[in-house]
Amino acid sequence: RSPGRNHGLTARGSAPVTVMLDLNAAWAYDAVHLLARAIRNANSTEPEAMRSAILAIKGYLGAEGEYNFDTNGDGLHGYNIVKNDGGRLAYVRRAEFPAE
Repeated sequence: RSPGRNHGLTARGSAPVTVMLDLNAAWAYDAVHLLARAIRNANSTEPEAMRSAILAIKGYLGAEGEYNFDTNGDGLHGYNIVKNDGGRLAYVRRAEFPAE
């Protein structure tokens, strides 16, 4: 199982998800939530304020894993490896790499 919050991506509250998620859905899900957090923290939609707020995000558990942004703007320092298992994505393992 992935260390991210994948359960939040597939179900919210009591409403069932009725569409099949593709392998890019988690990226979009995390991007929207990270941007919303940055805007809220910056209390602004000015580009430099949002950039600073994004770079300040540490320890955010998204669907793809834990985000800890560095000065280069890299938030994830590892990736989930998945495989096609009879038409379904199956989690294999997580590959980590060090932050710069």
